[in-house]
Amino acid sequence: MIAASHAIPTPGSWIVGSLFRRGEATPLTEATLRASSGTVSAASELTRDHWGDYVAFGTSRDGPYALRAPFGSLSCYWHETPDYVVLASSVRLLGAFGGTTPAVDWHALGQFLAATDLRNGRTCLHGVEELGGGEAIQVSDRGIHLERYWSPWSWADRAQAFHTRDVAADALAGAIDAAVVSRPPVDVPAILLLSGGLDSSVVAAALASSGRRFTCLTMAVADAQGDERDHARTVARHLDVPLFEVVRDPRQVDLTRPLARGLPRPTGAQFRQATFAAADDLARETGSALVIDGGGGDNMFCSLQSVAPVVDALLATARGGRPLATAASIARMAQVSLAAVLARAGARLMTRRAAYRWPVDHSLLDPRVVDGLDPSHPWLEAPRGTPPGKAAQVGLLLAAMAVADDLDPDRQPALLSPLVSQPIAEAALRVPSWMWFEEGRNRVPVRQAYAARLPASVVGRRSKGTPTGFLARLVEREADMLRPFLLDGCLAVHGVIDRATVEAALAPGPARDLRFARLLQLADAEAWARSWG
Repeated sequence: MIAASHAIPTPGSWIVGSLFRRGEATPLTEATLRASSGTVSAASELTRDHWGDYVAFGTSRDGPYALRAPFGSLSCYWHETPDYVVLASSVRLLGAFGGTTPAVDWHALGQFLAATDLRNGRTCLHGVEELGGGEAIQVSDRGIHLERYWSPWSWADRAQAFHTRDVAADALAGAIDAAVVSRPPVDVPAILLLSGGLDSSVVAAALASSGRRFTCLTMAVADAQGDERDHARTVARHLDVPLFEVVRDPRQVDLTRPLARGLPRPTGAQFRQATFAAADDLARETGSALVIDGGGGDNMFCSLQSVAPVVDALLATARGGRPLATAASIARMAQVSLAAVLARAGARLMTRRAAYRWPVDHSLLDPRVVDGLDPSHPWLEAPRGTPPGKAAQVGLLLAAMAVADDLDPDRQPALLSPLVSQPIAEAALRVPSWMWFEEGRNRVPVRQAYAARLPASVVGRRSKGTPTGFLARLVEREADMLRPFLLDGCLAVHGVIDRATVEAALAPGPARDLRFARLLQLADAEAWARSWG
């Protein structure tokens, strides 16, 4: 059983959720489908000609199937019993119909913590699998078969690449506007979490251009590194939309309460409790039923931090690639010399290695739980001749899937990250990796696309705010609680964490490095695991 707002019966199938035709921003209904004699009976037709937040149910010659939308935020979990397969949009609903009592899979949890954003169908609960975006599950007498009907490599080949940045900017603007405007209901006012960074500002501009009703909320921390209120104010004034400002309060964060309660894996973002508390209060005041953010923008817009785009530019010199300009931009962003970037790019070019190596974080984990970790995914299997920057861009898109998967479908007000969408992914994949960088800035085609709709100071920003100072203070403030919580908790008992290294990381004293982010992630995993106990 899938829980969703509505279902559309079509010839040969049922569509649960929202469905749009490619290039359109008006949701389809049963009536509009019948009026146009449209059919969406085949999974291949759905992913080729449509997009949205849906799960489609149909029947082929091999038996019934269910297909989850590429980059859709409507989850689809499944569980196999001896007699049938149950599908549901939430774990608890799955348990109610499948008769399973969810239990933590400790080995899966450890491997998840080592490769957090890699989504390959496995969850951190025994017997609960997840259908990936663009993936279908088919059940027949021969058993269960999984097949992917959408692949980034259908859009990333050289033949489909945009030849100029102007064309790329126009295509991205159309895709972003469609994705942002179409997904929130027209008559539902929303809260936009506006940081003042490029991604959330682009969402604000798209919403404002459509005439949608929304109120902005910006969260600040008590240090210059995390205070972006001036940028948020500039955007709000430019778009003439209301803005509320709230300073993050560590006292609003309860590290023993997981944000991902009821989800099949922890999210590692407990610090956002303060954000959601402020957003919920503002939603009640304004009558809003939706909280929107710019989540996933860095991934969708190819914010790489490597020399791979320089290699791509070198390989594409005859087709307009600009290796020196790209290298200069990468050097400026990384604050290293141009010579160092060119040297590394040259070495990478000589190896001809295209495959993207998924980052694995072993820190503070028991080495045994990471043994056998295979950070693989079909998207990471780059076709022969793929330039390394394009392979890395596909890796970023795969990580963006985690943004949609981490949204709680039962939360009220609902959460939405509209930048993680199929139209944007398909447009972004056609942009050569080197074309995203210029004059020490990333995401350049997006900046160009919205230059006329946003303040120049925001479009041209090179810096980006970060809550790291707030996280460090949170760990220092809660250290006395965290020691017994982690050292005597479920993760330690079940061999997920390396107790000795965690104890050393929690030693008294200021948080001098980024270990505090890992400690908070482990605290969230501990709280999440206890919620399933």
